[in-house]
Amino acid sequence: MTIEYLSDPTLIPDFDIPQVSGEPALNCPVVGSSSKTEITNAQSWTEATAVVAEVTKGNIRTAVFESSSCSCKGPKKPCLFVHGLGNFFDAPLSSTDLLYWGFAHEHVPCCSSIKFAHFETIHNGWDQPKVQNQFCDAALATSNSNSRTVGSLILITHSMGNLIVGGAVSAGVCSLSNQVSWLSVHGPMQGSRSANLLENKCKSNSWTDIALKGAAALIGFCPAPQAYLSLKEQTTVDATVKSKYLQAQAVRQKYATKTMCGVDAFGLNTVYAPILFTVGQMAQFTTSENDGMVDFPSCSVGLSNFNTDAVSSGNYKASINHADATFRNGDGWWGSDRKPVKWLQCAL
Repeated sequence: MTIEYLSDPTLIPDFDIPQVSGEPALNCPVVGSSSKTEITNAQSWTEATAVVAEVTKGNIRTAVFESSSCSCKGPKKPCLFVHGLGNFFDAPLSSTDLLYWGFAHEHVPCCSSIKFAHFETIHNGWDQPKVQNQFCDAALATSNSNSRTVGSLILITHSMGNLIVGGAVSAGVCSLSNQVSWLSVHGPMQGSRSANLLENKCKSNSWTDIALKGAAALIGFCPAPQAYLSLKEQTTVDATVKSKYLQAQAVRQKYATKTMCGVDAFGLNTVYAPILFTVGQMAQFTTSENDGMVDFPSCSVGLSNFNTDAVSSGNYKASINHADATFRNGDGWWGSDRKPVKWLQCAL
């Protein structure tokens, strides 16, 4: 919201004050010059908010304002975005990735440079040496490291990208220094029932599932590719894979700076909303708090201090779905719990 203070009240354009049926008429007082001076001289948005609230309190609703954007609060570093499941090809690092990440690169004030990774994540699961080496090579190059320890870097990881990082570090492919800031977004750290769903539907021969199976086969998802199978829920895998999950969780718990988890499969009103809502219903998650692909217990495992304020100092529990978490869909029009882009911009 942009506010302009006018010294001459006659310059305010005429408008009709809204009338709420059954309620007394609203009053719209002019903010006086003394209050204007106080707000102009305020040292922070918190102070300005307090002044505005003081001017408008009483029988009139309180006005609360916050900055429309965030600046970088910490040191600027190179940034590396690591995508999740479903990328069809390997490619060199790029400066944008509009298809997956949208315009996220325009909302990272702490980035001194920006690179996007491109790994083939259809047939390469998160625990495969190939993709773990690809991540480490990308992170080491972006942070200008001359060893196998990732230097000064901001990591933004979505979905399976979180497990790729955790798996690579726990396997000793590379290590993370204390100069790494890691924004962990919607990570299936305990796997996902949606992966089990795909496997079961691909194997099913019931009349109900034939259409779904055929559609999945047409786009190459039946039989279930290895990357999807690598994300089966932790309680349904063997001891070896479970151990890998636990090790990746320990890495994320140690190094993640901030985490965002989604708890609304419908999320923002986009073309992805009905699809992810349907998948979330079919996957039969044990909780309604899921993003259509990952449930909150899997995303938040080992972490605490979650709240619904996009600009808070803690971890973010957002009413968005899995696709919204790539920032390509922007922010919701209302609600601080529906603003993933705002969270990204204000996280560091």
